[in-house]
Amino acid sequence: MSRGSDLPFHRDLPHRKKPEDLPHWSRFLRHWRRNPAPTAAVKILLLANSDWFLHRFNGELIRTLHRTGSEVVLAGPRGDYSRRFEAEGLPWRPWRVSRRRLLPWQEMSSLWQLRRLLRRERPDVVHAFTLKTALYSAAVCALPRSPQLVCSITGLGYLYANHGLRAKLLRRLLLILGRRLFPRHQMIFLNRDDFQELRRAGLVAAGRGTVIGGSGVDLQRFSVQPWCDDGPPWVVLPARMLHSKGIEDFVHAAAALRDRGSNARFALVGDLDADSPDGIAGPLLEDWCRRCGVEYWGFRDDMIGVYRRAAIVCLPSFYREGVPTVLLEAAACGRPVVTTDMPGCRDAVQDGVSGRLVPPRDTEALERVLASLLAAPQDLRRMGQAARRRVEERFSVQRVVEATLAVYRRCGFHMDMPEAPRLPPRPSDEPATHMSHRQPREDLST
Repeated sequence: MSRGSDLPFHRDLPHRKKPEDLPHWSRFLRHWRRNPAPTAAVKILLLANSDWFLHRFNGELIRTLHRTGSEVVLAGPRGDYSRRFEAEGLPWRPWRVSRRRLLPWQEMSSLWQLRRLLRRERPDVVHAFTLKTALYSAAVCALPRSPQLVCSITGLGYLYANHGLRAKLLRRLLLILGRRLFPRHQMIFLNRDDFQELRRAGLVAAGRGTVIGGSGVDLQRFSVQPWCDDGPPWVVLPARMLHSKGIEDFVHAAAALRDRGSNARFALVGDLDADSPDGIAGPLLEDWCRRCGVEYWGFRDDMIGVYRRAAIVCLPSFYREGVPTVLLEAAACGRPVVTTDMPGCRDAVQDGVSGRLVPPRDTEALERVLASLLAAPQDLRRMGQAARRRVEERFSVQRVVEATLAVYRRCGFHMDMPEAPRLPPRPSDEPATHMSHRQPREDLST
């Protein structure tokens, strides 16, 4: 028989004291054990080098964290999208960090501001997005009494796409600092190539790297779109206007196809990016489009309308992408994609099934693949159906958010995936009538 306080003789034992006879500290301890204090909400600071990045690629994660009861704070340079977050009740803290220049006094100022931000906000978790932001956050969190840090490497970008002297020196500096700062923290990667490269370089400790497979796609919002059978087919390239996105290869392939008598039409969709060292100047882009017969639609807030109009979505990038969100969105809308056999890009396509892969910086191969697809409309529809199935199986935003919450749990913070609310369609889901590259900048492919 087990001993318990419910037995009659146990209550009457002479050595057992009544609660009022116990010392004050003992009564408090007994009360605390029976009535534990409520668990405080986890405070999470999400940090990026631009407000559009958090809005474009991590909006669903931010809103999910908010629904779990966590205290969510966002930080980065202020812009149009930071005001949108504030209108939703999500606080935004300004942090100045440059995306283009590397001036020593500016970088030291950014580090000092970040340290002051962490001391003022006192978050439990800092989640840093992009390579530069992650490196700066790791440097600040190396100091005593720092919060847990999660680093999301959303592609290796310009440093690994460019082979000039400046990029080589910056890569070397990244490896030296990263080997000291990154291994103690949890690391999230969008594709396996980036994970394996940084692990071989000694930047990722065993058991601290997670591959989540892109930023995910909202499958309800990006549903299968009907095909436009009237008029010539459109081939669309949606991206920031960067050299490394393969813009020049695309316009030259378009010109070659038009010279061969193709009736297809070609369009570039996306904003100019003057803040990037790889950005294409506006006059040069206009000259390419005029000589090669390509339309430039500029920034479009209604990407669903763009995918509905397209027969093929093309991204001949030699940039070190994470996993290009535009390719996943196009696949979710039932459109085949043509992209390069590069890290991140190849993750979005099953070659010959949901789209086609071409060698990077090979205009002739790109021209041949586009010509063969445009000549076989039945193959376009078959690939579009396969692309939708693949996105449903591997790239839904719910899968990506759940994988991110699992990383938080490994940091010691318990978070369950809340039930997603049913929301009305966004206004931007309707076809837009106005197109302008003067709209707020949005990075359309990671």
